[in-house]
Amino acid sequence: MKIPRRLRRVNFQSAAHHTTSFAGLRFVFDLAHKLGLTQDLRTLTVKKRRRGIPIEDFVLGLASNFLVGGDSLSDLQVLRDETVTRELCYGLEVPAPTTAGERLRTFSLGHIYQLERIQRRAAGTILARVGGSSPLTVDADSSIFEVHGYLKEGARYSYRKVRGYHPFLAFAYEERVLLGARLRAGQRTSSDGAVPFLRQVLKAAPAERRVRLRMDAGFYAPPGGAAVRHPRARL
Repeated sequence: MKIPRRLRRVNFQSAAHHTTSFAGLRFVFDLAHKLGLTQDLRTLTVKKRRRGIPIEDFVLGLASNFLVGGDSLSDLQVLRDETVTRELCYGLEVPAPTTAGERLRTFSLGHIYQLERIQRRAAGTILARVGGSSPLTVDADSSIFEVHGYLKEGARYSYRKVRGYHPFLAFAYEERVLLGARLRAGQRTSSDGAVPFLRQVLKAAPAERRVRLRMDAGFYAPPGGAAVRHPRARL
């Protein structure tokens, strides 16, 4: 936006109490409700706390932190201070940074698998609504994310001589929907763990849609090559 050169006076007014920087989060929460995501999160089996934030708010609060640009738990404080934003998001309770860290330490692989099932169910609902009966192209690949610092668990040097993580990612190409992700240590090969990952990803595909797999060449190496023989998938 260009400011006229002849502008010589600027009037400042205090912002109304209902002003917020993250009003768009409301649409994200509306979508989560329509997909049944919020209700599914309530089914997570976690240790009950006498006083604490509901598990669905805890998970959605962490997700919202990243959606609005946060890159660490300390950024949760920004959302905690956004009273209007939390009201727009149906009274979202955002955990304090230290509380979030303590609670995340109690999460086990079982909790991660529960979250994966909820994510697959939501992705399957989207694909069933917008994809019809047309073929579904699943893009699966591994990617290297460089990180810094020697205290990051799982950060290792990859085949590209980059220190970081080497996660799996899978997307529905036509709908641009994330079907699955799995964090792995940096030194893992592309095919290591590909078979169980792809089996879980394909569970999100609607039964009436034919699946076409599009994978990185590294997935064809043993044991990843076994994935191409999945009865629901074609290359």
